[in-house]
Amino acid sequence: MGEFIGDSLREAREGKQLSFSDIEQEIKIREKYLRALEKENYEIFPAEIYVTGFLNSYSKYLGLDADNLVKNYWRIHQEKDYLNNSRDNLSKTNKKEKNNIILKKISIIVGVSLGITVLSFLLFRVKSESNKKVVVRENTYKEEIAVVPVQIKIPEKVYLEIKGEEATWLRVIGDGDLAYEGLIKKDEVMFLEAKEKFKIRIGNIFGIKVKFNGESIDIISGQRGEVNEIFLEKDRE
Repeated sequence: MGEFIGDSLREAREGKQLSFSDIEQEIKIREKYLRALEKENYEIFPAEIYVTGFLNSYSKYLGLDADNLVKNYWRIHQEKDYLNNSRDNLSKTNKKEKNNIILKKISIIVGVSLGITVLSFLLFRVKSESNKKVVVRENTYKEEIAVVPVQIKIPEKVYLEIKGEEATWLRVIGDGDLAYEGLIKKDEVMFLEAKEKFKIRIGNIFGIKVKFNGESIDIISGQRGEVNEIFLEKDRE
């Protein structure tokens, strides 16, 4: 398996003469994410968990070694993170050295200015004493407190991850529109997104596991084989 993840995916897809639209219908991953995986354009994914999840499902569908591709992804990006951190540390070191030079220059300037100020004050005091006048200067200091507004970031979309534990039927409604209806197989992983909310109707509550915005959802509230319906909505706080 080559190091270049995108090339491996593209060559496997073209070798099987598959189109992105066909694959999207089969594994329920949007075409723009399939293209991004082949171009290794990971910045468009909402979170890193979606990169590895989509990469795993896509490579398995193409008959590739999914575990090896995911490991390659982690290795490559750990190396990039290391290089970026090294550059940042070097930049911080250079910046620190420059700041030290600037601070030394400022210290010299402040020292000279302070000496001139003290000398001027002494001369002024001697002159004032000779004229029998006392000059009093008041220094005022005003402390200002900066108030930083608290920003609450609300996700623009909501994300749903469904993994098949057993073969079972389900229907998913996203923002009032049908997102998926049919059978999910054992070990199949499905990723869906919506703007506000999801409604899921499950044929067998023990047949799937559900994550909403990356957090596991407890859907077991009945007996095996029972139909269950759950509602998931964006937190508006």
